[in-house]
Amino acid sequence: MASPPRAGDGLTLHNLPPHAVLHLRQRARGDRFHPPWKPHPVPLAAFLRDQHVPLWERERLPLVLLEGQVIAVYPRFVAAGYEAPGAAEACLRLEIQPA
Repeated sequence: MASPPRAGDGLTLHNLPPHAVLHLRQRARGDRFHPPWKPHPVPLAAFLRDQHVPLWERERLPLVLLEGQVIAVYPRFVAAGYEAPGAAEACLRLEIQPA
């Protein structure tokens, strides 16, 4: 079961393009997410429900977007293509600290 982000939580994103601009936001209607074990993106709401994330937590988990695409649900899930090192093995470690 997922829990809200806490200090020290984090995730690592791999295979980002050079000069990638990432955005953080909360969940919105129509968001889709591509789990590494699925052949295609699925509705984010259904994915989080299938992962047994309680409804009250789903609303609080920050999303990481690249070019409008959800590539991570912080701090638990990383989308297909961004979860494993590529040939260059460059990565970004993302940690969100409470204010």
